[in-house]
Amino acid sequence: MALWAPGIISIPTGATRINVTEAAHSRNYLALRSHSGQSIINGNWVIDKPGQYEGAGTTFTYVRPSEGTVGERVYAMGPTTEPIEVYVSVRE
Repeated sequence: MALWAPGIISIPTGATRINVTEAAHSRNYLALRSHSGQSIINGNWVIDKPGQYEGAGTTFTYVRPSEGTVGERVYAMGPTTEPIEVYVSVRE
């Protein structure tokens, strides 16, 4: 069972060139939610597959690398149309 940690960072409206990258691989998962409460990536107790996801007026790309490499990465060109909150699904 995963626990959702409180937001670790807020990305403001109008943000461009967004890049959130884990420094090291872990069993935890990055998650994004719009200010309006809409899950964008890894929300509502579901772990999404790597790929592209629409939210807050932009397209986010979610990358989950293999073992032993840098951790997960979420990036987007923006601009965002509302604030985004970055969370972590804690598994370890």
